[in-house]
Amino acid sequence: MTSCVYGLDLQANSICSLYHESTNSQETHKFLISSCSFSNENKIHLLEFDERNKSIECTSVWPVKQAISGMWTSPALSSKILVATASSNEMNILNVQENSCSEPKTILTVSKRVSKVLWDLEGLQNEVKFISGNKLIQVSLDGGKIGDEKGNYNLGSEEVHVAALDPHHPSLCAFVRGTSQISIFDMRAKSVNDVTSVYPLHGFGKTTAIDFSPSNPNELLSAGTDGTILIHDIRFDGKYTLERKCAIPSHEHTVRRALFNPFHKELLVSCSSEQTMKLFEFNNKSFNCLKCVDEFGDSVMDTCWSSSNPWVFAGVSFNGKVIIDTVPNDTKMQVLLDEKK
Repeated sequence: MTSCVYGLDLQANSICSLYHESTNSQETHKFLISSCSFSNENKIHLLEFDERNKSIECTSVWPVKQAISGMWTSPALSSKILVATASSNEMNILNVQENSCSEPKTILTVSKRVSKVLWDLEGLQNEVKFISGNKLIQVSLDGGKIGDEKGNYNLGSEEVHVAALDPHHPSLCAFVRGTSQISIFDMRAKSVNDVTSVYPLHGFGKTTAIDFSPSNPNELLSAGTDGTILIHDIRFDGKYTLERKCAIPSHEHTVRRALFNPFHKELLVSCSSEQTMKLFEFNNKSFNCLKCVDEFGDSVMDTCWSSSNPWVFAGVSFNGKVIIDTVPNDTKMQVLLDEKK
Protein backbone atom coordinates (compact mmCIF):
# COMPACT_ATOMS: atom_id res chain seq x y z
CA MET A 1 0.00 0.00 0.00
CA THR A 2 1.74 3.17 -1.20
CA SER A 3 -1.14 5.64 -0.94
CA CYS A 4 -1.78 8.08 1.91
CA VAL A 5 -5.20 9.44 2.87
CA TYR A 6 -6.28 12.74 4.44
CA GLY A 7 -9.87 13.73 5.15
CA LEU A 8 -11.18 17.30 5.08
CA ASP A 9 -14.24 18.39 7.05
CA LEU A 10 -15.86 20.03 4.00
CA GLN A 11 -16.86 19.11 0.47
CA ALA A 12 -14.07 19.74 -2.04
CA ASN A 13 -13.58 19.89 -5.80
CA SER A 14 -10.08 21.21 -6.60
CA ILE A 15 -6.51 20.12 -5.90
CA CYS A 16 -3.26 21.52 -7.27
CA SER A 17 0.42 21.12 -6.51
CA LEU A 18 2.29 24.03 -4.93
CA TYR A 19 5.98 24.55 -5.60
CA HIS A 20 7.43 26.68 -2.80
CA GLU A 21 10.97 27.77 -1.98
CA SER A 22 10.61 26.16 1.44
CA THR A 23 10.31 22.76 -0.28
CA ASN A 24 13.94 21.71 -0.01
CA SER A 25 13.56 18.03 -0.85
CA GLN A 26 12.18 16.03 -3.76
CA GLU A 27 10.54 13.79 -1.18
CA THR A 28 8.44 16.64 0.25
CA HIS A 29 5.32 17.60 -1.68
CA LYS A 30 2.88 20.45 -1.09
CA PHE A 31 -0.73 20.40 -2.30
CA LEU A 32 -3.57 22.92 -2.07
CA ILE A 33 -7.15 21.69 -1.71
CA SER A 34 -10.16 24.01 -1.91
CA SER A 35 -13.59 23.46 -0.39
CA CYS A 36 -16.88 24.12 -2.18
CA SER A 37 -19.52 24.24 0.55
CA PHE A 38 -22.50 26.57 0.15
CA SER A 39 -23.60 26.17 3.78
CA ASN A 40 -20.29 26.51 5.66
CA GLU A 41 -17.27 28.79 5.67
CA ASN A 42 -14.86 27.71 2.96
CA LYS A 43 -11.14 27.10 3.24
CA ILE A 44 -8.00 26.28 1.29
CA HIS A 45 -5.96 23.57 3.00
CA LEU A 46 -2.19 23.36 2.50
CA LEU A 47 -1.12 19.72 2.85
CA GLU A 48 2.46 18.47 3.01
CA PHE A 49 3.20 14.89 1.97
CA ASP A 50 6.39 13.24 3.23
CA GLU A 51 7.11 10.58 0.64
CA ARG A 52 9.77 8.86 2.73
CA ASN A 53 7.58 8.42 5.83
CA LYS A 54 4.30 8.14 3.88
CA SER A 55 2.61 10.81 6.01
CA ILE A 56 0.37 13.81 5.30
CA GLU A 57 0.23 16.92 7.49
CA CYS A 58 -2.03 19.95 7.16
CA THR A 59 0.40 22.84 7.68
CA SER A 60 -1.99 25.74 7.09
CA VAL A 61 -5.64 26.61 6.49
CA TRP A 62 -6.58 29.79 4.62
CA PRO A 63 -10.15 31.10 4.91
CA VAL A 64 -11.96 32.13 1.71
CA LYS A 65 -15.24 33.98 1.29
CA GLN A 66 -17.01 31.80 -1.26
CA ALA A 67 -17.21 28.22 -2.47
CA ILE A 68 -14.35 27.67 -4.91
CA SER A 69 -15.11 26.13 -8.30
CA GLY A 70 -11.52 25.96 -9.57
CA MET A 71 -7.94 26.57 -8.47
CA TRP A 72 -4.70 26.86 -10.46
CA THR A 73 -1.11 27.51 -9.29
CA SER A 74 1.48 29.34 -11.37
CA PRO A 75 4.42 27.31 -12.77
CA ALA A 76 7.35 26.47 -10.52
CA LEU A 77 9.77 28.78 -12.36
CA SER A 78 7.80 31.90 -11.46
CA SER A 79 9.51 34.51 -9.28
CA LYS A 80 6.19 34.97 -7.46
CA ILE A 81 4.14 32.06 -6.19
CA LEU A 82 0.63 32.82 -7.39
CA VAL A 83 -2.62 30.92 -6.98
CA ALA A 84 -5.79 31.71 -8.93
CA THR A 85 -9.15 30.78 -7.44
CA ALA A 86 -12.54 30.99 -9.14
CA SER A 87 -15.96 31.18 -7.51
CA SER A 88 -19.43 31.71 -8.95
CA ASN A 89 -18.89 35.40 -9.72
CA GLU A 90 -15.21 36.33 -9.34
CA MET A 91 -11.60 35.27 -9.76
CA ASN A 92 -8.91 36.07 -7.20
CA ILE A 93 -5.14 36.02 -7.62
CA LEU A 94 -3.36 35.16 -4.37
CA ASN A 95 0.33 35.73 -3.67
CA VAL A 96 1.69 32.97 -1.41
CA GLN A 97 4.02 34.37 1.24
CA GLU A 98 7.64 33.38 1.90
CA ASN A 99 6.32 31.63 4.98
CA SER A 100 3.81 29.33 3.31
CA CYS A 101 1.89 28.95 6.57
CA SER A 102 0.97 32.64 6.48
CA GLU A 103 -2.30 33.64 4.85
CA PRO A 104 -1.68 34.71 1.22
CA LYS A 105 -2.35 38.24 0.01
CA THR A 106 -5.01 38.90 -2.62
CA ILE A 107 -3.31 41.01 -5.30
CA LEU A 108 -6.17 41.07 -7.83
CA THR A 109 -9.91 40.43 -7.93
CA VAL A 110 -11.74 40.17 -11.26
CA SER A 111 -15.54 40.30 -11.08
CA LYS A 112 -16.21 37.66 -13.73
CA ARG A 113 -17.27 34.02 -13.75
CA VAL A 114 -14.13 32.13 -14.75
CA SER A 115 -14.03 28.51 -15.91
CA LYS A 116 -10.29 28.13 -16.54
CA VAL A 117 -7.08 30.03 -15.71
CA LEU A 118 -4.12 29.71 -18.11
CA TRP A 119 -0.78 30.71 -16.62
CA ASP A 120 2.16 31.93 -18.69
CA LEU A 121 4.03 28.70 -19.45
CA GLU A 122 7.34 30.55 -19.85
CA GLY A 123 7.26 31.42 -16.16
CA LEU A 124 7.29 35.24 -16.30
CA GLN A 125 3.86 35.64 -14.66
CA ASN A 126 3.48 39.29 -15.63
CA GLU A 127 -0.02 38.51 -16.88
CA VAL A 128 -2.78 35.98 -16.46
CA LYS A 129 -5.07 34.52 -19.12
CA PHE A 130 -8.48 33.10 -18.31
CA ILE A 131 -11.65 31.81 -19.92
CA SER A 132 -14.89 33.62 -19.07
CA GLY A 133 -18.01 32.63 -20.97
CA ASN A 134 -17.04 32.54 -24.64
CA LYS A 135 -13.99 34.81 -24.27
CA LEU A 136 -10.28 34.46 -23.59
CA ILE A 137 -9.12 37.47 -21.56
CA GLN A 138 -5.58 38.64 -20.76
CA VAL A 139 -5.01 40.79 -17.67
CA SER A 140 -1.75 42.41 -16.55
CA LEU A 141 -0.10 41.48 -13.24
CA ASP A 142 2.78 43.87 -13.81
CA GLY A 143 3.37 46.53 -11.13
CA GLY A 144 1.25 49.66 -11.55
CA LYS A 145 -0.62 48.12 -14.49
CA ILE A 146 -2.03 45.24 -12.47
CA GLY A 147 -5.63 44.54 -13.47
CA ASP A 148 -5.36 46.31 -16.85
CA GLU A 149 -6.97 44.29 -19.64
CA LYS A 150 -4.41 43.47 -22.36
CA GLY A 151 -6.64 41.36 -24.58
CA ASN A 152 -10.25 40.26 -24.94
CA TYR A 153 -10.89 37.64 -27.62
CA ASN A 154 -14.19 36.12 -28.74
CA LEU A 155 -13.91 32.34 -29.13
CA GLY A 156 -17.33 31.84 -30.70
CA SER A 157 -20.99 31.84 -29.76
CA GLU A 158 -20.88 29.05 -27.14
CA GLU A 159 -19.46 29.02 -23.61
CA VAL A 160 -16.05 27.44 -23.15
CA HIS A 161 -15.42 25.23 -20.11
CA VAL A 162 -12.32 23.29 -21.19
CA ALA A 163 -9.04 24.82 -22.41
CA ALA A 164 -5.27 24.25 -22.40
CA LEU A 165 -2.16 26.13 -23.55
CA ASP A 166 0.37 24.38 -25.79
CA PRO A 167 3.70 24.28 -23.87
CA HIS A 168 5.63 24.01 -27.15
CA HIS A 169 3.74 26.88 -28.83
CA PRO A 170 2.59 29.20 -25.98
CA SER A 171 0.61 31.42 -28.35
CA LEU A 172 -1.76 28.52 -29.14
CA CYS A 173 -4.72 27.68 -26.91
CA ALA A 174 -6.87 24.60 -27.49
CA PHE A 175 -10.44 24.72 -26.24
CA VAL A 176 -13.73 22.85 -26.56
CA ARG A 177 -16.75 24.49 -28.16
CA GLY A 178 -20.20 23.07 -27.59
CA THR A 179 -20.08 19.44 -26.52
CA SER A 180 -17.02 18.12 -28.33
CA GLN A 181 -15.60 20.46 -31.00
CA ILE A 182 -11.90 21.07 -30.33
CA SER A 183 -10.66 24.39 -31.69
CA ILE A 184 -7.33 26.24 -31.65
CA PHE A 185 -7.05 29.94 -30.88
CA ASP A 186 -3.86 31.57 -32.20
CA MET A 187 -3.12 34.57 -29.97
CA ARG A 188 -0.65 36.02 -32.48
CA ALA A 189 -2.95 35.82 -35.50
CA LYS A 190 -6.02 36.37 -33.28
CA SER A 191 -7.83 33.62 -35.18
CA VAL A 192 -9.97 30.62 -34.23
CA ASN A 193 -9.52 27.40 -36.21
CA ASP A 194 -11.64 24.28 -35.76
CA VAL A 195 -9.71 21.01 -35.58
CA THR A 196 -11.21 18.44 -37.93
CA SER A 197 -11.31 14.74 -37.17
CA VAL A 198 -12.35 11.78 -39.31
CA TYR A 199 -13.69 9.96 -36.25
CA PRO A 200 -16.06 11.00 -33.44
CA LEU A 201 -14.25 12.09 -30.31
CA HIS A 202 -16.43 10.81 -27.48
CA GLY A 203 -19.51 9.37 -29.12
CA PHE A 204 -22.64 11.37 -28.36
CA GLY A 205 -21.14 12.66 -25.10
CA LYS A 206 -19.16 15.72 -24.08
CA THR A 207 -15.44 16.36 -24.12
CA THR A 208 -14.68 17.12 -20.47
CA ALA A 209 -10.88 17.48 -20.42
CA ILE A 210 -7.96 18.23 -22.74
CA ASP A 211 -4.22 18.47 -22.13
CA PHE A 212 -1.08 18.97 -24.22
CA SER A 213 1.89 16.68 -23.72
CA PRO A 214 4.85 18.60 -22.20
CA SER A 215 7.20 15.96 -23.66
CA ASN A 216 5.84 15.27 -27.15
CA PRO A 217 5.15 18.29 -29.40
CA ASN A 218 1.73 18.28 -31.11
CA GLU A 219 0.36 15.54 -28.85
CA LEU A 220 -3.02 16.20 -27.23
CA LEU A 221 -5.29 14.12 -25.05
CA SER A 222 -9.04 14.45 -24.73
CA ALA A 223 -11.39 12.77 -22.26
CA GLY A 224 -15.15 12.63 -22.10
CA THR A 225 -18.41 11.53 -20.59
CA ASP A 226 -17.97 8.17 -22.37
CA GLY A 227 -15.18 7.29 -19.91
CA THR A 228 -12.55 7.21 -22.66
CA ILE A 229 -9.19 8.99 -22.95
CA LEU A 230 -7.99 9.58 -26.51
CA ILE A 231 -4.40 10.43 -27.45
CA HIS A 232 -4.19 12.51 -30.64
CA ASP A 233 -1.53 13.87 -32.92
CA ILE A 234 -2.35 17.40 -34.13
CA ARG A 235 -1.40 17.99 -37.77
CA PHE A 236 -1.31 21.34 -39.57
CA ASP A 237 -1.33 21.47 -43.36
CA GLY A 238 -3.32 24.60 -44.09
CA LYS A 239 -5.83 23.43 -41.48
CA TYR A 240 -5.68 21.60 -38.15
CA THR A 241 -6.55 17.89 -38.10
CA LEU A 242 -6.49 15.17 -35.44
CA GLU A 243 -4.98 11.73 -35.93
CA ARG A 244 -5.79 9.21 -33.22
CA LYS A 245 -2.76 7.49 -31.70
CA CYS A 246 -4.30 5.57 -28.81
CA ALA A 247 -7.72 5.02 -27.23
CA ILE A 248 -7.86 4.17 -23.52
CA PRO A 249 -11.21 2.94 -22.10
CA SER A 250 -10.20 4.33 -18.75
CA HIS A 251 -13.39 4.63 -16.68
CA GLU A 252 -17.01 3.45 -16.58
CA HIS A 253 -18.30 6.98 -15.94
CA THR A 254 -17.33 10.54 -16.90
CA VAL A 255 -13.63 11.38 -16.88
CA ARG A 256 -13.39 14.64 -14.95
CA ARG A 257 -9.66 15.27 -15.44
CA ALA A 258 -6.78 13.65 -17.34
CA LEU A 259 -3.20 14.93 -17.34
CA PHE A 260 0.03 13.92 -19.01
CA ASN A 261 3.02 13.48 -16.72
CA PRO A 262 5.08 16.70 -16.83
CA PHE A 263 8.35 14.90 -17.71
CA HIS A 264 7.67 11.34 -18.84
CA LYS A 265 5.69 10.98 -22.07
CA GLU A 266 4.33 7.49 -21.37
CA LEU A 267 2.49 8.27 -18.13
CA LEU A 268 -0.85 9.94 -17.44
CA VAL A 269 -3.26 10.22 -14.51
CA SER A 270 -7.04 10.52 -14.62
CA CYS A 271 -10.02 10.73 -12.28
CA SER A 272 -13.71 10.00 -12.67
CA SER A 273 -17.18 10.26 -11.19
CA GLU A 274 -16.99 6.45 -10.77
CA GLN A 275 -15.01 7.20 -7.55
CA THR A 276 -11.58 6.24 -8.92
CA MET A 277 -8.24 7.80 -9.80
CA LYS A 278 -6.08 5.83 -12.24
CA LEU A 279 -2.47 5.83 -13.38
CA PHE A 280 -1.78 4.69 -16.95
CA GLU A 281 1.26 3.79 -18.99
CA PHE A 282 0.72 4.01 -22.75
CA ASN A 283 2.30 4.20 -26.20
CA ASN A 284 0.95 4.42 -29.73
CA LYS A 285 -0.17 0.78 -29.75
CA SER A 286 -1.13 -0.20 -26.22
CA PHE A 287 -1.88 0.93 -22.68
CA ASN A 288 -1.71 -0.48 -19.18
CA CYS A 289 -3.46 0.61 -15.99
CA LEU A 290 -0.67 0.67 -13.41
CA LYS A 291 -2.85 1.72 -10.49
CA CYS A 292 -6.52 2.11 -9.69
CA VAL A 293 -7.12 4.08 -6.50
CA ASP A 294 -10.69 3.31 -5.45
CA GLU A 295 -10.85 4.26 -1.75
CA PHE A 296 -12.46 7.69 -2.24
CA GLY A 297 -16.09 6.73 -1.61
CA ASP A 298 -17.38 9.59 -3.81
CA SER A 299 -16.84 11.21 -7.20
CA VAL A 300 -13.19 12.13 -7.70
CA MET A 301 -13.36 15.79 -8.70
CA ASP A 302 -9.75 16.63 -9.55
CA THR A 303 -6.25 15.19 -9.84
CA CYS A 304 -2.73 16.56 -10.32
CA TRP A 305 0.96 15.69 -10.45
CA SER A 306 3.38 16.92 -7.80
CA SER A 307 5.69 19.84 -8.58
CA SER A 308 8.52 18.36 -6.48
CA ASN A 309 9.12 15.24 -8.57
CA PRO A 310 7.26 13.51 -11.42
CA TRP A 311 6.51 10.27 -9.57
CA VAL A 312 3.83 11.53 -7.14
CA PHE A 313 0.18 12.24 -7.97
CA ALA A 314 -2.90 13.13 -5.93
CA GLY A 315 -6.67 13.39 -6.15
CA VAL A 316 -9.59 14.78 -4.17
CA SER A 317 -13.18 13.57 -4.02
CA PHE A 318 -16.36 15.54 -3.40
CA ASN A 319 -16.60 14.24 0.17
CA GLY A 320 -13.25 15.89 0.97
CA LYS A 321 -11.00 12.83 0.88
CA VAL A 322 -7.48 13.43 -0.43
CA ILE A 323 -5.38 10.47 -1.57
CA ILE A 324 -1.72 10.83 -2.56
CA ASP A 325 0.06 7.97 -4.34
CA THR A 326 3.27 7.20 -6.23
CA VAL A 327 4.32 5.56 -9.50
CA PRO A 328 5.45 1.94 -8.86
CA ASN A 329 9.22 1.56 -8.48
CA ASP A 330 9.55 -0.99 -11.28
CA THR A 331 7.76 1.41 -13.63
CA LYS A 332 10.10 4.24 -12.63
CA MET A 333 13.13 2.11 -13.46
CA GLN A 334 11.71 0.96 -16.79
CA VAL A 335 10.75 4.49 -17.83
CA LEU A 336 14.22 5.83 -16.99
CA LEU A 337 15.95 2.94 -18.78
CA ASP A 338 13.81 3.41 -21.89
CA GLU A 339 14.61 7.13 -21.98
CA LYS A 340 18.36 6.39 -21.95
CA LYS A 341 18.14 4.19 -25.06
